[in-house]
Amino acid sequence: MKYDALTLTYAVEIILAVQAIIATGELLWYYRLYKHDGLMAWELQRSGPKLAIYVRKLKLDFVCKYPNVLFVLIIRLLSAIALIPIILLNQSAVIPLFLITAINLLMQIRNSQSNDGSDQMATVCCIALLFANVINTGTSMSCALFFIAAQAALAYGTSGFLKMQKIGWYNGEYVIDILKTSSYGNKKALAITQKSRSVARALGMMVVYGDCFLSVSFLFPPDICMFILAFGVCLHIGIGRIMGLNTFLWSYIATYPALYYASYILYSQVLD
Repeated sequence: MKYDALTLTYAVEIILAVQAIIATGELLWYYRLYKHDGLMAWELQRSGPKLAIYVRKLKLDFVCKYPNVLFVLIIRLLSAIALIPIILLNQSAVIPLFLITAINLLMQIRNSQSNDGSDQMATVCCIALLFANVINTGTSMSCALFFIAAQAALAYGTSGFLKMQKIGWYNGEYVIDILKTSSYGNKKALAITQKSRSVARALGMMVVYGDCFLSVSFLFPPDICMFILAFGVCLHIGIGRIMGLNTFLWSYIATYPALYYASYILYSQVLD
């Protein structure tokens, strides 16, 4: 199976557009949290992270307040929706990517207490893709894919190899503890793992070794890399379904075309 850098870059951009649509839709659905008495009120958020100080210094404080922040989110939503047909029509994606990236960076500060790894991964990928589209050459697209692949390998490797050192992942203890939490818990899955410890152990090892293999997937031949990535899709779907992490799935799967591209280049041009 062969894909050029441009095609795989388009694939990454479309998946990230879906991620942005889902993430923004969720934030707009819970718009009440942004009100002055809500958990994500800017009056409360601005007193925490130091980066919020720079927002005020740059005179951007007004865009973080309610209801202005909702208009900012709507711009990101419309940009993400527009990005898909723009890509399919082979038009310049610079403007929607710029808007998505800029708002992602703003929301990293605005919602710093509720951001997670998937938000950071999506933002990093968008930055790389924005630069690639501004330069708009085959080399820039290729460099963006390699950068995204390296970022994914680092994220998976850090997660997986650190988990390997924790016995709680092998005996299922950490899986059960996570399923007990109010934020990421799942009563049905918890009942199954508590009833059968072997299921908890299997899930724990799937997460550990899944992360480890995904971090080095690009070192395998393309066909094997594709198999590992397919396993990763299933793994993320399962984790997303059990833990209710909707954007977690799309942010990391968006890096898979880049991981495949790295494998393809390695075995077709470097090792050939």
